[in-house]
Amino acid sequence: MPYRPEDHPTESADSNPRSPRSIEQRLVTHLLQAARACAQLLTPHHRVLPRPLLGRPVEPLRFTNRHEALAWLEAIAPAVGPAMITAVDQGDPAVACALASDLWPLFHYHRDVPMWIIVYEAGLRAALRWGEPMAIREMSSALALGLVAAARHTEAATHYSRAAALAHAAGDRSGVAQYTSGIGAALHDAELYDQAQSFLGEAFSLYSDLDDRRGTGLAGMLLASAAARQGYVDFALPILRMARADLTSLQPLDPLNAARALAYLGEGYSLAGQHDLAAATLVQARREFAELGHHHWIARTTEFLGQAAERSGQQDVARGWYTASLNQYTVLASTRDEKRLNDRLAALLAS
Repeated sequence: MPYRPEDHPTESADSNPRSPRSIEQRLVTHLLQAARACAQLLTPHHRVLPRPLLGRPVEPLRFTNRHEALAWLEAIAPAVGPAMITAVDQGDPAVACALASDLWPLFHYHRDVPMWIIVYEAGLRAALRWGEPMAIREMSSALALGLVAAARHTEAATHYSRAAALAHAAGDRSGVAQYTSGIGAALHDAELYDQAQSFLGEAFSLYSDLDDRRGTGLAGMLLASAAARQGYVDFALPILRMARADLTSLQPLDPLNAARALAYLGEGYSLAGQHDLAAATLVQARREFAELGHHHWIARTTEFLGQAAERSGQQDVARGWYTASLNQYTVLASTRDEKRLNDRLAALLAS
């Protein structure tokens, strides 16, 4: 059923501004508008769902830079779960879906995986109740990314497949490419690189046909990473360089994904035996993540530096990077990553 503004009036059903329902509605309205302002700064390439018409907050927030937006998101993080419950309880699924969509930068940058899954499971339930295909697609995709972060790869692929089927039905080739790339990303995260390359290659071709530089950059960096980790570095390195160039030249900017491409390029140099270039590239990527305040990718790039040092025979240096990465993951309470780093350190000490 298509979204119609008249289905979402600006006036509250409860005319008393001090009633609990009115207060809850004003809270959700405030979060929606402020979160949307954050999303415009932090994730301008994220697909926007139809906007429900809601009343204006008394004091609408203005953000002048990315750091202000991130600070606000960090501050309101404890209220996200209750806000989603309120949005769902209000019985308007368009509001719940819009709130989940606009909160995407919070999870994109800070990766609270349990809350990520809770929010987008609720968003998907709301989208299915609404019946709006685009909302179902976007809630499915955002949920799938959270499931990948939780190492629930099979479930993630199921949600991506639902989204891809809806995109096929709508004739949306860009959507098909996005969700096909998502399946490939889930397989890449599961270290099923050969299978991942099939989906990522398909997405890369679709994006290339559409002349979508951001899409080809995102699919390409994982396609090349999968190839490099299987030993095909001569194939991988030109694609990684192209991905970095494409993602760096976007307008509006996408600095997080540009930095990710640089990190994978550094890993590619390491796998190719170009150790000095690998270290310099990874240090630069780590610096870019630090400027963005993306703590997970700081830790991930620190781990890449440890792997690069280990490949070059610098065991003491590798141990230092691995220990730093482990400490960073511990602060983030990322138990999956902590286990992997503990295993790396144990293997290094045993060698």
